[in-house]
Amino acid sequence: MKTIKEVTNNTAIIRFIEHNNKKFKLTYDNRNGTPLGFDYRFKAEILKDDTWNTIAGKNDIEFEQISYVSDKMKLIEDSKRFFKMMEEHISLMY
Repeated sequence: MKTIKEVTNNTAIIRFIEHNNKKFKLTYDNRNGTPLGFDYRFKAEILKDDTWNTIAGKNDIEFEQISYVSDKMKLIEDSKRFFKMMEEHISLMY
């Protein structure tokens, strides 16, 4: 599994990887997005015909994210755990 690029902002980290000549985008996005609760976005997508298609979400890999925090280091550590689990899932499936 080869990491092509990783981009970040305050709460989101997106990693682009390549595995078996296929390109994947892993999204870890832990942000407070709704007034009544937390809005979490965690998924893996595959590039097919110039379109990103979702292939797995956090429930598929049984990932439980940390609650939203403003501590960047905690988010980075949690994202590493997510990426590791998702990369293992991709290795098994592709």
